[in-house]
Amino acid sequence: GWQGIPALAKLHALAIYIRCSALHNDQWYDAVGKQLGIDNITRWSSWHRVITIALKKKPQIIQFTAEYDSDLKGNTCSSRDWEMLKRTLEFLQPF
Repeated sequence: GWQGIPALAKLHALAIYIRCSALHNDQWYDAVGKQLGIDNITRWSSWHRVITIALKKKPQIIQFTAEYDSDLKGNTCSSRDWEMLKRTLEFLQPF
């Protein structure tokens, strides 16, 4: 499953971090300006939506995760992870 793909696991961890408290959610919205949402195991389209938002807001997400890296426990996307997210989105496009 997606848990074996580090880029998706990190994006999922970020989504969980944002949703786990109102403070995190407010900090996220102030920094990024758009809700990330969260993936749903039964709907592939949820990953498409989350990845699309992440790629569109990449600079803001990089800044946010740099500020809160210790809270995210290393679940920040590397350049390799961002490339994997881009390729995953391309793969999901036909569906």
